[in-house]
Amino acid sequence: MKSSKASELIEIRPGRTIYYRNELLTGPNKQPTAPTFQLVFLHGTCASSLQYDGLLRSLASGLPAGTVLDCHLYDAISCGKSPLLKDWEAYHTDQSVLDLKAIVDTKLDKSIPTIFVGHSYAPSVIIRYLHSHGVPSNAKGCIFLSSAMAGDLNPIPNGGHPIFMLPVFLLQCLQPSMTKSFVELAYHPNTSADLIQAANESNSGNDMYMAKAHHTHHLWITSDECASLHEKVAILVLHGKQDRILPADAGQCLADSVKAKRFVEVEETSHQVMEEKPAEVARHILDLLKEL
Repeated sequence: MKSSKASELIEIRPGRTIYYRNELLTGPNKQPTAPTFQLVFLHGTCASSLQYDGLLRSLASGLPAGTVLDCHLYDAISCGKSPLLKDWEAYHTDQSVLDLKAIVDTKLDKSIPTIFVGHSYAPSVIIRYLHSHGVPSNAKGCIFLSSAMAGDLNPIPNGGHPIFMLPVFLLQCLQPSMTKSFVELAYHPNTSADLIQAANESNSGNDMYMAKAHHTHHLWITSDECASLHEKVAILVLHGKQDRILPADAGQCLADSVKAKRFVEVEETSHQVMEEKPAEVARHILDLLKEL
């Protein structure tokens, strides 16, 4: 069962307002007095927390009796339901890291085992937070979905795709074709028409100042920052086998660098693996939680 505990705009740090929501997932039968785990979800660049809704439903339907997952999700600055911020410096990855730290410090219970979940560029934010600010004592795992790190196998350089060097007014003119190309690459040909339509609508609504600002501040995680993470948390890396945004080889490289417990290629999926195959992704996540 899935129930909402909170859904609101919050000033997570001075001058930075984001949309935050808290979902409680419960298994059948008696609910324990406290959540079994708390999960923090970070979405990919220019996306929103809505990309995890199918996964949340699949997690809820697969929970064993007596299990509760306290899920914390938020839309990054200017993304989704978060209000647009016209401040170029606000989009540095270091600022996103501090937003995550604020979520951990103000919204999470330090006594409950915690799992960090990130898609695409978000694992760079998660790893940099854990590397820079220390791994919380209650952190038990990380789950990285269709991601990569800095290096030759990552086709997206630091600073984003060169197209984002264009001025905003030109990006606005190109937005329809950019949306079409992204959706074609990010979703497997077997993806449902409804999901494709929703993806086209959400991407068409993105503000291009926000898109340019986020992409040009990309700074992918390095092997040095990944080196010791496995000593503190269990890591699961899932990747779309037919990912045409960040190829599976890039995901394998990330998994090797973080010494992941498992690397799984999900069949018949591209970049949006948790949207395309939510039940399969949920099964792998629940398997990891059983081992912790």
